[in-house]
Amino acid sequence: MSEPGYEHPNLTDEQKRTLAVGQCNYLSLMIVSLAAAICGSNAVWYCNFANREITFKPGFNADEACTSYNFTSTQDEQFCNAVVNDPGVGFYYWYASFPVDQHVCMSYSMPVPGRGLVTPDFDSAYEAARVFAVMASFFGFFGVVSILFASCCPVSQDRVKGLSIYFFMATLFQGLTFLFHNSNICEQGFINQYLPEWDTSNIENVTCTLGEGGKQSVAATLLYFAAALLAPVSVAPSPIGYTGQRGGDPNFGHPEAANYDEAAADSNA
Repeated sequence: MSEPGYEHPNLTDEQKRTLAVGQCNYLSLMIVSLAAAICGSNAVWYCNFANREITFKPGFNADEACTSYNFTSTQDEQFCNAVVNDPGVGFYYWYASFPVDQHVCMSYSMPVPGRGLVTPDFDSAYEAARVFAVMASFFGFFGVVSILFASCCPVSQDRVKGLSIYFFMATLFQGLTFLFHNSNICEQGFINQYLPEWDTSNIENVTCTLGEGGKQSVAATLLYFAAALLAPVSVAPSPIGYTGQRGGDPNFGHPEAANYDEAAADSNA
């Protein structure tokens, strides 16, 4: 029977210290990857991945322009103000003050006064950024689940090293989410999809800057990259409460001992 104090007979003191570092790296990998996955998920669902800032030409007042429309109610004027006054925009919702003193998340498909339900057309850059955001979350969560899986089942050293591929993919896709800033949602004409009569010649510039979701995406990108670097130098510990043997292999209940020869060979190369 394997005992809790079992030690691989081939481990030197130096290798034991390296093993301890590898297991510490594994714990760091677990924390970093989980934080990355949370930040990446937030980036997808936040209403303000970017803050769309609209600069009007000197002397033009957007509020007065909304008032000049032949709206039938105060709510319609508030809708106009919400569209043109620097709302935050995300992958599935946009963030605006509607009414003026309340911040709310709104669907892009909205009832527009006199036009009914309007769903704007997004260009390929927007659609690609949204797909990349979902793909980043998929690879990130797959990596996190694989790491947590080691807490109940043995995981070989090769599999731990292989997780770096998933985190590198998550890093790539998370970075590509910033194609969002090159989409038509950050262009002057996007307003016309809701307000066709709006004269865009009064707009001097439209820029998209990092919103809360964008900042979460930056954090996720950096954390996924850190996880990709940690995976190859991490050693999976023994699963919690797992001390059994199988097939007469004395190392079966101690995967860190069974797998350590590979890590030791790499460190001595």
